[in-house]
Amino acid sequence: MGDMNLFIEELKKNLLELASGSFHKYSSQLIKDGTDFALKLEDDLKKWAAEYSIHEMTKEEFESQVKSKKNLLKMESLKHEGLAKTDLNKLRNAIVETVTDTATMYLLK
Repeated sequence: MGDMNLFIEELKKNLLELASGSFHKYSSQLIKDGTDFALKLEDDLKKWAAEYSIHEMTKEEFESQVKSKKNLLKMESLKHEGLAKTDLNKLRNAIVETVTDTATMYLLK
């Protein structure tokens, strides 16, 4: 399994890149919410990465497990900013995708 600290550092960079588009004015909230989501999943991520490393789980199953937890991404700070529900849903999916992509690069080794 890869290094969790390296994963979190890289995740923050990737979330900042995600925010640089149409959500640039919400970058600090987006980074906080995305990082909080990953930290809530820390034990699960470690478990799933370990299962992947011994071939008990495929990469696709790992990605599916992460995506199945998107309800843990509350995004309270972004809700208070008044974003439309459709924008919140797009952003939630983008954050989960970023967490998933970063995890597969840094934890599945």
